Amino acid sequence: MRPAARLASARRPLSTIVDSDYTELNLELDADTKVLTVRFDREPRLNALSEVMGNEIHALFDKLKAAPIAGDVRCVVFTGTGRAFSTGRELKESAAHTPEDATRYLELAYSSANAFADLPMPTIAAINGPCFGWGLEAAMACDFRMATTEAKICFPECRLGIFPGAGGVARLCKQVPMAYAKMMVLSARVMSGTEAADAGLVAAETYDSAEELVEAAQALAKDIAANAPLGVREAKRMFDEIEHLALKDALEHSRAPRMALNDTRDFKEGLTAFAEKRKPVFVGE
Repeated sequence: MRPAARLASARRPLSTIVDSDYTELNLELDADTKVLTVRFDREPRLNALSEVMGNEIHALFDKLKAAPIAGDVRCVVFTGTGRAFSTGRELKESAAHTPEDATRYLELAYSSANAFADLPMPTIAAINGPCFGWGLEAAMACDFRMATTEAKICFPECRLGIFPGAGGVARLCKQVPMAYAKMMVLSARVMSGTEAADAGLVAAETYDSAEELVEAAQALAKDIAANAPLGVREAKRMFDEIEHLALKDALEHSRAPRMALNDTRDFKEGLTAFAEKRKPVFVGE
């Protein structure tokens, strides 16, 4: 059992979501705040994506998607072990790929990066160092991105004769101006966390150390997790679904899901707690 898992289990029994034998993911669950911190854990390879890591991401995400809303995880923070977030493609493995291997690896990279966007609870990417290729595609599929000031952020694919095909081009041009997105991809230029913040790719505030960054990401996650999970999840789903709708259509699309929340236990609890001037206890119903 990993040290982080021992820490969590000493406080309270781990959720079955976390109590699994992952070899390239390091999981730490705060049972009090219901915040799960997931670290990509291939430090010698700067957390580059291996087939093992990709499959473990899918296995973990399947558990998170199937978990009860009132379960142990209400927000997830992703970061990297050591000095990198993830340097993306595992170049040493890729150099020896057969055409069949290359196709299988690309499909795994595509599916695992885009799986971050499918999690029902909010997600935060805490970019603690080099974040290249697949690592940046996974970060862009999260709801929020935060970074250290000196983080190195880059899409290097055009230097290799390819382009970011696991969602990089598609998501980047929706998160920063088109001209800036083209500059990032076509030049393969490395930018700092500060430059990424100026472009709007990560949050405006950057952090001097990985420790400060992760603490800030966990604090934001704690604030989110303290709110009613039904409302949080429906709000996240609405943002995703109405992003490209005209205002009139977006208003109509969000009306029925909002009305349905009126009859939930959590909404009644929120009103009662406000009247009684106490902290609400939300159960996800």
